Amino acid sequence: MEPGRFSRFPAEVDLIGFDHLASDKIATISFIVHDEDELARLTLLAKEPGSMTIGGEIELDPVATEDLRKQIEYKYEVAAGEFALASTSAYPTIANYPCYKNLQGSFQWMDDMVVKAQTISGLSVTKLDIGDSWYKTDTLTTTTGYDMFVLRVTGTQGNVATKAPFFIMSGIHAREMTPPELTSRWVQSLIEGYNNDADITAMLDSTEIHLLLQSNPDGRYVAETNQAAMRRKSMKPNTKKCATNSVGVDLNRNFPYQWGLTSGSSADACAETFRGTAASSEPEVQAIINYTKTIFPATQRKTDPQAPYNEATTMGVFVDVHSYSNLVLSPCIGYTAAGTTVDYAFKELGAAALTFELGTAFYQDCLTFENTIWPLNRQPLMLLAKISRAPYTMGQAPDVTALSASVSAGQVTITAAASDSAWSKSQVSTSQQAVAEIRAWVDAHPYSSNPGTGTVLTNGSVIVDISGLALGRHTVYVQATDSAGKRGPVTAAYFTK
Repeated sequence: MEPGRFSRFPAEVDLIGFDHLASDKIATISFIVHDEDELARLTLLAKEPGSMTIGGEIELDPVATEDLRKQIEYKYEVAAGEFALASTSAYPTIANYPCYKNLQGSFQWMDDMVVKAQTISGLSVTKLDIGDSWYKTDTLTTTTGYDMFVLRVTGTQGNVATKAPFFIMSGIHAREMTPPELTSRWVQSLIEGYNNDADITAMLDSTEIHLLLQSNPDGRYVAETNQAAMRRKSMKPNTKKCATNSVGVDLNRNFPYQWGLTSGSSADACAETFRGTAASSEPEVQAIINYTKTIFPATQRKTDPQAPYNEATTMGVFVDVHSYSNLVLSPCIGYTAAGTTVDYAFKELGAAALTFELGTAFYQDCLTFENTIWPLNRQPLMLLAKISRAPYTMGQAPDVTALSASVSAGQVTITAAASDSAWSKSQVSTSQQAVAEIRAWVDAHPYSSNPGTGTVLTNGSVIVDISGLALGRHTVYVQATDSAGKRGPVTAAYFTK
């Protein structure tokens, strides 16, 4: 993917670094490394400009690593203890982590969101069963498995015929506690914001949000109830005599694109990155593939994964949320990993795809989640949803950074500001164009069947006659276009006549 394809992220989010490294000598740096996948990420980070420079091989020091692990675990236990007394979660939570809904709480939350939406005019929330976990498909086991559920969220008030798909998934690696909590809170904020927040309402009226909250429910249950096992993979058994904690398949190495590469996955059934016996062999992966094929346009699906995408017509965004590393990763860039979700989505579905790597630990402390991870990741997720109609062009176009509407004497004064670079972490060429135009529509979503031409703002403002509008609340929609002709995402605000 070319530089700058997705450049609009707050600087605080797209960071490179680790809290969990310490140095007591100039030439010695200690890391906590749980598996070869994590080691690959650390090696990648070490090569980043402005980062450390490491000569030779990275060697594992089990004594120093264990000592540092104990220090960090103590810090997290203290943090969890501080939150335990103040926990206000309405759902069952994970032991020692009261800010995170457990697996059963996640399913209960989905049911509650469906019920909540029934009281919100114009909002549609549907819980969909898209497939089964391994245990549920295995007739020989006595262990009860799980359905895999997607929560589909969209609005119906914008008169938009074609909705842009935004697919977001979490929990494919069982031990990563933070992602399902982040994705569920974000989707809940959209549900609760509909009809209350104009920007959320405008986005949902033109977009379908598809949340796969728990992508590896069998493994997640074990990761929650036996935290010391650090369960990453699914729970599928194998014929090799692996230790109990080593069975299963790394579901994020089982997708068909480049499945089987020896670099980036393992054929060893006991390895943490075991790719399975065949591409898409796992029921969880099959469920994800089958469902995503129904929501992303078939016309942009690639028969040749190496073929170029159509930048102007590609629709839809695919996001897989993981922890940890404080990274936002584009497909096929970064450390080597074969058979992954986002590479499949990008190379075969033809969707724009990103991986979020949240925080500094698999079992992230609640203080860090509540104070840093949750508040800092809401805006980039919202922005990705807003550009999902045309992610490659809108990702390079200007964003509306301020919008207000004030009413006086039968007129509304619309004031807006836009920038092509305000939310760009790096000063890449796609974020350097001047803003050529800001255009506004009143009570007509720009993506609707007949929005009209709107009104161009002059020097950042325009006065629109609203004498013919009924009394009550109305919506102004605004888009900005840069000097290259690329039009950015819609931003909206309410005003009352």
